[in-house]
Amino acid sequence: GVDVWGQSQAVIDLVNQARAEGLLVTADQYPFEASSTSLSAALVPKWVFADMEDYRQRFDDPTLLPRIKKEMAENLRRRGGASAILLIAAADSTFDGQTLETIANLRQMDPISMAIEILKVGGSAIASFNMKDADIKNFMQQAWVMTSSDGGSPHPRKYASFSKKIKHYVFQEKVLSLEAMIHRSSGMTAAIFGIPKRGQLKVGYFADIILFQPEAIQDHATFVEPAQLSTGIHHAWVNGQQVIEAGVYNGILAGKAIYKQ
Repeated sequence: GVDVWGQSQAVIDLVNQARAEGLLVTADQYPFEASSTSLSAALVPKWVFADMEDYRQRFDDPTLLPRIKKEMAENLRRRGGASAILLIAAADSTFDGQTLETIANLRQMDPISMAIEILKVGGSAIASFNMKDADIKNFMQQAWVMTSSDGGSPHPRKYASFSKKIKHYVFQEKVLSLEAMIHRSSGMTAAIFGIPKRGQLKVGYFADIILFQPEAIQDHATFVEPAQLSTGIHHAWVNGQQVIEAGVYNGILAGKAIYKQ
């Protein structure tokens, strides 16, 4: 949110102090300026959801509506305003791929009233552009930050976190070396989570191997089309079985559940 933009160094200093005192503090990060949530979770005050089978009934209460709108406006401000809210997978598909600001302008409504109308007809998932690139880069360079995808929602991070980090932050922005990027996406992760015999290319370890051409790595997933596959991965082995051959998945399911030991 806008209220904490530029404060990444204060957070980093606090973590480094804790680590210096002997605490094991780590973090994970996906390389995007937008988070993903629902329009209701982002804007509607939490008390509105309490003790109601359908929270939207409270929008019809004239004694509550002014308070709801006021608090929704504050939540919207903290997230960067209506231009920072992109609707994805809306119940009304005509809203997909448009910002709340654009939709409100087209309907000649203020953004909060427009948001309430969208919620009344089923709501929407959103991409919330509420992070600052300078903070992303600052966190990314810390030795205790690993790469994550945080997949499971309509967001390109699910399919493109690692490829975007290589393409944009290693080769274009030169925030990290390729070696650091790979370590923070493999060996470091295995070490932090206590997963034995993974994350490194060593004799006796499980053969989880990706063969790729670094300069050819390209992410294609977008906020409108988040499931587009990345390119540039030529071959991959999981548990010693090849699953990608010449850039094509061969259908083999070689993965298995891994339990912390």
